[in-house]
Amino acid sequence: MKKVCCVVLVFFISVSMVFAVTASQSKAQKKAESYLKYSSFSYERLVDQLIFDGYSELDAKYAVDRCGADWKEQAVKKANSYLKYSSFSYSGLIDQLEYEGFTSEQAKYGVEHTALGSSNSTSFSQEQALKKAQSYLKISGFSRQGLIEQLEFEGFTNSDATYAANNCKANWNEQAERCAKNYITIMNMSASELKDQLLFEGFTSAEASYGVSAVCK
Repeated sequence: MKKVCCVVLVFFISVSMVFAVTASQSKAQKKAESYLKYSSFSYERLVDQLIFDGYSELDAKYAVDRCGADWKEQAVKKANSYLKYSSFSYSGLIDQLEYEGFTSEQAKYGVEHTALGSSNSTSFSQEQALKKAQSYLKISGFSRQGLIEQLEFEGFTNSDATYAANNCKANWNEQAERCAKNYITIMNMSASELKDQLLFEGFTSAEASYGVSAVCK
């Protein structure tokens, strides 16, 4: 009789433990599904979010494995959300999605299914390059050549970068003056040294001379 009671007790404890784990996993799954209703996640980032919320890694992975997400479609949503608030090159947006935890395949799929990957992407990519150029000019001074090189570094083609530099409405003399002011604020430079620095930054000789004259009166 005692042996039977022990067996029943062990069975009861085992069942209770199973139900406790299942309840936790079920709760984590509901949480994952609720996140996906109003935002987009990669598999990796959703697991991280659930762990941040206090779920164990085991429960988080259980939930994300069963939340029903199509990770390629999540990549599309995430890519489009980025394009609403910022500007990216095709390759730059792929890099951003990979940083967000999407696989290379998912990231490429995501970008291909945005305006950057459409058949009419040329004008859109030029628009993105122009927006990026304008955002740079709000915070720093650039020569035309320096701006083109920066945009190319961001993944824009030379054609898109050149389009942006030609259409950003920058006054390159004023940009040279702006850069010159920044340099003399942080360094002790002679007029000739300052001009050499501006030439190195990609300004023309006339633009560099203008910048130096404006700050070395």
